[in-house]
Amino acid sequence: MRVLKRRQLWVASALAASVALLSGCSEQQSTDRKVGASRASGAAKPAPEPLTAAQLEALTFKDGEVPQVYEGGMKVTTGTGEDVESEFPPVSDPDCEESIDIRYGHRASAFASQVFNWKNGIFASSSTLSSYSDGLAQVEFDRLKRALDSCDVYEGEGYAGYYQARIQVKSANGVGDESVTFLETIAPSDPDVDPRDRVEQFTVVRVGNVIATFQRFDLGRTTPFPSELIKKQTERLRKAQDRRRE
Repeated sequence: MRVLKRRQLWVASALAASVALLSGCSEQQSTDRKVGASRASGAAKPAPEPLTAAQLEALTFKDGEVPQVYEGGMKVTTGTGEDVESEFPPVSDPDCEESIDIRYGHRASAFASQVFNWKNGIFASSSTLSSYSDGLAQVEFDRLKRALDSCDVYEGEGYAGYYQARIQVKSANGVGDESVTFLETIAPSDPDVDPRDRVEQFTVVRVGNVIATFQRFDLGRTTPFPSELIKKQTERLRKAQDRRRE
């Protein structure tokens, strides 16, 4: 009887231990699921809305911030990608047309374009800040790089009539999340009047969900957009987006 009782006690103890173990495992699994769900919930924060035109405008330069520019010489225009309409037909090469569309934010949720009237030059420059829904700025920048790999020479129509342009991609300058700099050189329409090429340098920078395009035009030479202004504008765009993710 004692042996039987001991065996019964051992079985009962074993069953109790098994129940406790299973109960503990079940509780632990339940806790793990709750922690996992909590972490998943924390990781699945909704993507931030793209910066609005008003928010982009607030990040542009104000009078007095750029000493190289005349006072009142930095007008800002805002809108959405749907507001961007070309006054001229598409250029001859579809890839070149794609690069033009992207640098001017034709598919952007919103944009803010700013003019810079320099004190030391007769030609104005501009910047275009284009915001996109989460992840789409990178898609657009990838499209730009592919277009520039293919775009070499194209023909188009502008205010001065028909023109021929050639594209030369230069090395990236290391600002933002990714960037590319390229030259667009347009042959003179009337060499007898002015034999100089029209040279425009573009620096396109992606900062999170914003693509910023900086361009500067000159005759017969390359004049880059001031690098310190590109860095300052890029930093403003980054800080503004970081605050929205907090």
